[in-house]
Amino acid sequence: MVHGIGPACDIRFRSIIQCVNDFRSASLSLLGSHYRRGQEEGRVGRVEFLPVNWHSALHGDATGVDEDIQRITLPSISRLRHFTNDTLLDLFFYNSPTYCQTIVDTVASEVNKLHSLFKHRHPEFTGAVSVVGHSLGSLILFDLLTNQKTGSGEADRDEVTRSLL
Repeated sequence: MVHGIGPACDIRFRSIIQCVNDFRSASLSLLGSHYRRGQEEGRVGRVEFLPVNWHSALHGDATGVDEDIQRITLPSISRLRHFTNDTLLDLFFYNSPTYCQTIVDTVASEVNKLHSLFKHRHPEFTGAVSVVGHSLGSLILFDLLTNQKTGSGEADRDEVTRSLL
């Protein structure tokens, strides 16, 4: 799951990890209430949700973005300006070639890392993998997936998809 703008993922200002935990709980509840027979018969497994965090890579010390923004931010209405700097500016960063590439590279790297870690911990896993994005996270995933190089054959496309995940 790839989040949208800012470090907070909902109107209660919860982190991506807290929101993903809620998805896990809701998924387990739905499986238990609507797919109980399938679970008992072993036909339905558990759905796992893993958070992909790109915000901290963009706003970390490596890029210096937050330090630059802080120098030009006016001191008045500090809470509102901090909120704006932490959220809405991500839209402008995504429209910048330099920072857009940083965001896309971070998401691709995190998705690959999470997939490798999951496969390492669950070598028997043979199910499907889906990616989900919210808000700007949806656009990031769309751009990432549609800009994959594909070959002429079906096997090439499968390999490209596997290399992303």
